Amino acid sequence: PAAAPSGSSQLTVSGTAPGTVGVARVLDRLALIPWLSGVTLGSASRSGDGGGDSFNITATVSQEP
Repeated sequence: PAAAPSGSSQLTVSGTAPGTVGVARVLDRLALIPWLSGVTLGSASRSGDGGGDSFNITATVSQEP
């Protein structure tokens, strides 16, 4: 990923959702947070044991008010 702009930092969120719809919902909700930008899905994989989809999401966190 590209370096975060000056005055900001990178955030990575890792988790598990019941399915791809759940992962999309997390992405959508994070994109609504005003101090986050560039919210993108870094990776996603389906668990073979029915445990859901694992994912990594990255975003830039603005440090400016």
